[in-house]
Amino acid sequence: MDSAPERCGRGRGGSRRGRRGLPDRADPQWASFDESDSDRTPLGYFLVSDDSGVDRASFLATRVNDHGTRFVWLRHGPVWFSAPAPDDESALVTALVTNMKAIDAGATHLRLDLASAPKGAMLPGSLITYDSTVVIDTSISSPDLDDDAATEEILARFKPRGRRDVRKSVRESGLECADETEAATADFEPYHAVMRQTAERDGFVPWPAEFYQRMLSDLGPERARLFAGRIDGEVVCWSIVCLSGRRAWRYCAASKSEVMRLRV
Repeated sequence: MDSAPERCGRGRGGSRRGRRGLPDRADPQWASFDESDSDRTPLGYFLVSDDSGVDRASFLATRVNDHGTRFVWLRHGPVWFSAPAPDDESALVTALVTNMKAIDAGATHLRLDLASAPKGAMLPGSLITYDSTVVIDTSISSPDLDDDAATEEILARFKPRGRRDVRKSVRESGLECADETEAATADFEPYHAVMRQTAERDGFVPWPAEFYQRMLSDLGPERARLFAGRIDGEVVCWSIVCLSGRRAWRYCAASKSEVMRLRV
């Protein structure tokens, strides 16, 4: 992989992923969303080939200006077309460093995802990790299943305690859940009030309401949806779920303190 990464169209790299789609935050809609952030500049999609000319990986490069530092972020990238060996990742890192001018000549460093530890690579100075990662298989055996049957099929994959907690919450909380993407895109304030309470309780600073609203608007309902839970008509919890191919990620969520004991 001695040659410089080749700049390519937005669809060329992603088309190799088939039905799985590109990872979250590595598709064209996220590039458009980044364009509205003054500290981030999408630099385009790049294709990486091996020495035989075979396409091996692609990535979306984004310039980030952070506290006076300018670097290039390959978020959830590179996207490999087949599983890489450590030598493949090492060769890619060497090619990126050698040909950095083709991506962004003024960057101080690159940030990317690696499974191995190539020479010259190091972990970030600080990380904010997830409390936990839960993967839920929401596939169903037939599109003709009604909502109750589909729910039971998905719950059957849960551990007994998880099934019990979900059913108890649904039965006792009075919570009614719905896709409220359209309402949140039009007016995010009712949802942001819940986020502000969550942030105060958990000790972090939330984005302004405009950020979440712009996210829903720029990504569109095919890439981002907001699901909300209401009790007696009042929003008490919500989640923004991002979609890519057949996968979905719970990007962020908020809940009122008084309903946490209800496991909603």
